[in-house]
Amino acid sequence: MKSKQVMLAALLCIMLLSGCAKTIEDIIEEEPCVKGTVQEVSETHLLLAVDPDDPAYRSSDLITVSLEIQHPDSVTHFEPGDQVAVYFDGSIAASYPAQIHHVYAIILLQRK
Repeated sequence: MKSKQVMLAALLCIMLLSGCAKTIEDIIEEEPCVKGTVQEVSETHLLLAVDPDDPAYRSSDLITVSLEIQHPDSVTHFEPGDQVAVYFDGSIAASYPAQIHHVYAIILLQRK
């Protein structure tokens, strides 16, 4: 009897957690975004030249963006010249280039 209660509780927790996952539409609607052009790509990050009309440009013209992307529907393959929108937690580390570590999604706007 006790094992059935534990299994039921675990199942309920899994169902609740999966219901809380944000869709890509939620991320686009709710999270901060920076747009720019990919300059360099490595296994762990990409270097983004920030669009001059993006508010983040006032802080830095270049941002290193982590490729540890949280949303599974996000694009993960990039080439220099690609235009992208990076949705993140709002924190940009003040360095040069600036850095974004917590990335929710990256949307490809235009392939080079």
